[in-house]
Order: sequence, then C-alpha cells, then structure tokens
Amino acid sequence: MYNQGGWPPNQDPYAPNQQPPGGSFGSPGYGGFGAPIQPAYQQPGYQGSASGRAVASLVLAIASWVACSCLTGVPAFFLARSELQAIERGESAPAGKGLAQAAYWIGLLNMVLMGIVMVVYVVVFLFLMPR
Repeated sequence: MYNQGGWPPNQDPYAPNQQPPGGSFGSPGYGGFGAPIQPAYQQPGYQGSASGRAVASLVLAIASWVACSCLTGVPAFFLARSELQAIERGESAPAGKGLAQAAYWIGLLNMVLMGIVMVVYVVVFLFLMPR
C-alpha cells in the first residue's frame, strides 16, 4: 500500500502533499535537507481589475474634452476624487488608481480652463456691450 517514498499515497488527488515520515525533507531515516528552497523573488499577486467608477470617470473626462465640456468634466472630477478616496480606504481595487488619477487631473484641467473661458466671455461681454 506504500509507494516508493515510504509513505502512503494521498487519497484525495487535490489534497496537499504530506511530508514523509520523520518530519523533514529527504530520504526517510537518513535525516533531512531542511525546508524547501524559496523563490528569489515574490510572485506578483492578482490585484483585480479597475472598478466601474474609475473607468466611468475616465470616460467622462475624455468626453469633456471631445464634446461636452463642463457637463462631463465636473462629474468626472468628483467621481475620480471619490474613487481615489475609496482606493486609499481599501474599499476599491488598487488597479483603478491610474485611471482615477488620470480622470482627476483631466477633469481638474478642464474645469480650470472652462473657468478661464467663462471669465474671458464675461469680460468681453461687459466691455463690448453697448451703453
């Protein structure tokens, strides 16, 4: 019933392997070689994908430059800011941080430029208005 290594085979093929008798690695009865060698670097873990809020904020920020200006730039800014705060609190996947940061800065830049354009329009309207 024992295999060549000297310990019984696992009954469950998906169960983790058991250590041989003696509690160490190597040939049974001859001592062991210590713990198995660990890899020299850590394997990167799966961090998930970007959340829907991060993607939506980036889509709104890009749309603010293409067509809709303030109608999508302001929501993109606030949505990206809330997503960045959720990532910092650990409530959202960190994979969306780059998207949210890009949307944050694009939305902020759009709001600043639209504010400047509105001030210029008001100044030009006041000076060119007939008296």
